[in-house]
Amino acid sequence: AAEKNIRFIDQDLNRAFNNKNNNHESNLAKELMQQIEGDLILDLHTHTSNEQFSVVSQDNKELIKEFIEIMGFKYSIIIPNRLTNKSSLIENFNNAISIETGIHHSTEAILCVKEIISKAINYLQDKPKNKDKVKFLIAKEFIYNNTNRNLVTNDKIKDFSKVYKNERLNEELITDEDFIPVLVSRVVNPGGKILLKCLEEQK
Repeated sequence: AAEKNIRFIDQDLNRAFNNKNNNHESNLAKELMQQIEGDLILDLHTHTSNEQFSVVSQDNKELIKEFIEIMGFKYSIIIPNRLTNKSSLIENFNNAISIETGIHHSTEAILCVKEIISKAINYLQDKPKNKDKVKFLIAKEFIYNNTNRNLVTNDKIKDFSKVYKNERLNEELITDEDFIPVLVSRVVNPGGKILLKCLEEQK
């Protein structure tokens, strides 16, 4: 995929774990499942905007809550088991966390990675660390472009900026409830992800 400058060959590697498919990414995921181990597993990503935040599985939240709090991000997204059928890396390992480090190919993302690795080393060495208050959001569902044409997301829809019922997402969709959008894409191809709908965690 890297040689061809495309994201994947057969399917998104982020959804290729714990399935029975026989394709390039699923076979790679099976190999990774055999090789990955550790007291803390970092799954590092970039995306299409500047926001930096963590993503943790429902089962791992309490296991690594301390590390989530020392990273310094305002938000952490909790992935319920039902959402992706445990098809992501972080849902298949204890003490695993995904980190969205910022926009693709940016200096800020590189600096974020360096800082996270430094904080991870301190965490594993039990060195004194500062903790920040983190707002946990529950991922509810992905919204996709189910049309046969490109859709352009409303400029008012932004990551972590609350959306209210009956707001327009694009020329085809109007929101059916209040929610917090994450991983918002601007121009979305047919079948592509528009955003991840999240709700505030209830105490």
